Amino acid sequence: MKLQTRSIVANRDVEGPHSITSINPATEEEFATVSALDQAGAAEAVKAARDAFPEWSNTPVEERQKILARWLE
Repeated sequence: MKLQTRSIVANRDVEGPHSITSINPATEEEFATVSALDQAGAAEAVKAARDAFPEWSNTPVEERQKILARWLE
């Protein structure tokens, strides 16, 4: 299984200037390669997460599970 490789900030696909490869230590296989945001991109992601938290925290667990499961599609 390989995860989605894009960064999503405020419901938008965002690409940073570099990428980070994550390796499964048990198998030494590549697990995912994700966009590495620069400082401005990271600041934007943190702000978006803070802004989204109140609504997310009021979302029922079942709905959160459905949303997060879409990452594996």
